[in-house]
Amino acid sequence: LNTKMTSGSRIRTPSFPLTRTHYFLIILIAILVLVHLIRHQNNKLLQRLPPKPTYLSRTFDTAHIVLCFDDADYNLGMKATINSLLYNTNYLHRIFLHFIIDEEDLKSGTEFVEKLQLTFPSAKFDYGVWKEWKDVQDLYPEHHFKKSLNIARIYLYRLFPNVEKILSLDTDLLLTGDVLELWDRSDVRNHPIASFPSDSPLNEYVKPTHIIFKNKTVQNVPDMEWIKRVDLMENVFSCGFFVANLTQWKKLDSIGRIEWLLGVHKEKSLLRRALKKALMNLAFNKQYYHLPEEWEGDNCSRSGLDDVGEARMLHFSGFLSKPWDSNAICSSYVRRLWYNYFSWKLY
Repeated sequence: LNTKMTSGSRIRTPSFPLTRTHYFLIILIAILVLVHLIRHQNNKLLQRLPPKPTYLSRTFDTAHIVLCFDDADYNLGMKATINSLLYNTNYLHRIFLHFIIDEEDLKSGTEFVEKLQLTFPSAKFDYGVWKEWKDVQDLYPEHHFKKSLNIARIYLYRLFPNVEKILSLDTDLLLTGDVLELWDRSDVRNHPIASFPSDSPLNEYVKPTHIIFKNKTVQNVPDMEWIKRVDLMENVFSCGFFVANLTQWKKLDSIGRIEWLLGVHKEKSLLRRALKKALMNLAFNKQYYHLPEEWEGDNCSRSGLDDVGEARMLHFSGFLSKPWDSNAICSSYVRRLWYNYFSWKLY
């Protein structure tokens, strides 16, 4: 075939109609490229994460840590919390993770703990089953957290009777430091609880007009010195992240204090909001120890790596601060950071 080209002529490329198959292939290729770019971006972020902490353990005791097993809304948050904890811990053999499991979630909860043990054979895992709710639920007022496992943490020394010192974690946080550093620095031998102070006084969590527990006519007071000491102007401490001395809890009969308060105010609820926080702050008023400030949780607004600074923990408290929620008010950096920890180990 002889083809002659004259001045001004153009080479024509053959044309053909695009079928549905072609469009499908184009879209598929575009999706694959997008996925690759996202993975590349996430890998870049993971490489940009601060290196694992280089904390050198000075002690050898077991660090007991407790979380509530959640098979619903907070399931994703729980997995990221666990991954961040284990990723940043240098001596996994010192970690003992305890889970509080609701009776209704016993099957899925025990399977989850078994998978964790296989994935992280160096650490130790067990669980306690929350069975007391049916016996105490009549004491607790109607509240957003009424049926939540949050209440179970009030009963820690019954759930884990052989544990003395324990770190309790919410499942909506990331640990970016070595938790053993916090454990070794948290001396609660003479305190029932260690946590972080807030800027809110206790009277914002109770209804002042309903307070009757200070009345001299009230009967069966478990500890009159405790009642005299309660100061409603005292700023509350956090109950989403705390270290507890469960031996002290039992000695003080903290469960008895809380159930007595609820019983005395059964006709008119004493509590305004944050059920667990209000009750624990009443039970341990002026008896808590301050944790190191660098472990005080920050929130979802962190914008970049340099902004993390010396913070060892990010706590996504509040209903609009969960990085796995598309409606949350979170920076894109925090969302990617959370996703990298979440996807580090899948189980």
